[in-house]
Amino acid sequence: MLVAGVCVAGCCSMMFGFVEYMEGTTFVVFCFLIRTMEALGVSAYFTAGTAILTHAFPNNVAKVMGTLEVFTGLGLMAGPPIGGLLYGVGGFKMPFLVVGGMMLCCGGVVWILVPRQDDEKEEKKTTSLLSFLRIPTMALTCGLTVVMSCSLSFLDPVLQPYLSDQFKLSPTDVGLVFLLWSGVYTVTAPAWGFFADIKIASRFMITGGMVVLTVSVLMIAPSPLLSDYLHILPVKEWVTIVGCVVMALACGPAFSSIFNEMLWAASDAGIEDNFATYGMVSGLFNAGFSVGEFVGPTASSALVEKFGFPWATTVFGGFTLFYTMVLVIFYLWDYFKHSKRGHTGPSTEEERQHLLV
Repeated sequence: MLVAGVCVAGCCSMMFGFVEYMEGTTFVVFCFLIRTMEALGVSAYFTAGTAILTHAFPNNVAKVMGTLEVFTGLGLMAGPPIGGLLYGVGGFKMPFLVVGGMMLCCGGVVWILVPRQDDEKEEKKTTSLLSFLRIPTMALTCGLTVVMSCSLSFLDPVLQPYLSDQFKLSPTDVGLVFLLWSGVYTVTAPAWGFFADIKIASRFMITGGMVVLTVSVLMIAPSPLLSDYLHILPVKEWVTIVGCVVMALACGPAFSSIFNEMLWAASDAGIEDNFATYGMVSGLFNAGFSVGEFVGPTASSALVEKFGFPWATTVFGGFTLFYTMVLVIFYLWDYFKHSKRGHTGPSTEEERQHLLV
């Protein structure tokens, strides 16, 4: 599944480079078809890769996820300038051909180096998706994944026009703002991952991160509630930049704890700790993240068009605050109902070695 997903995504990326030779309805149809197939490949390898890593390091899941986020952030920072350079050298198709070729090479490397995943505890009996979603903690954490993904992506289509129109920033300056956000998130994600593996700290990190995230979202425009009514923050460029930095800092503790919360919820519900469980949790995590990546930009674009950027961020801040309150109430109820919650998975040979060796 991992190798097949990488190869499918790589082939689709290379194919997309040739849609420039199509026109009209044919162009639109092939764009949708190719991108849909590529999405299937990406979801396959991302789900399989996450499941393999968390199964290999069951007691260091948050550290693994934090390390993965480092490379995600590096890709977000390096992708646009490299893509622009390749476009300047070889035109529209060059970035897609290079990226697709690199993915095919990575597929070959993964096929050679990644060993077969055997699970000694695997049994014929598997738990259904509906059984997972019936677990209250699992359902709420899936919702948290959607909220966090929305927060990570809702600024993508609307922040650049706002910075250009409101503060007259050049495209280079706007790119630096996005680069600053990605850089802060990339640097801090591994540190939060080390703390998130401490069971008693996980839920404090989630609630604390969500509260700070709410504040940061309200700072970015800033919200008219803070600038026009309460007169706490001015509508200045530095306020928006500080809001972006605070948002990057807030996403780390909340996001790095999600996967562990889902695994602990499955364990507390009596679901067997095996590779199938890790695969199911990985699928739910990636599904929630993908839903948020779709809902966030779509909703922000519609809100900005209807009410403007400051009120759009206010709506997102209110939504984040509401979900934070839901989580706090549930965590308090769960704490008093179950005074003990914990999970210690079996150590593996890989975990006896340093995670980054």
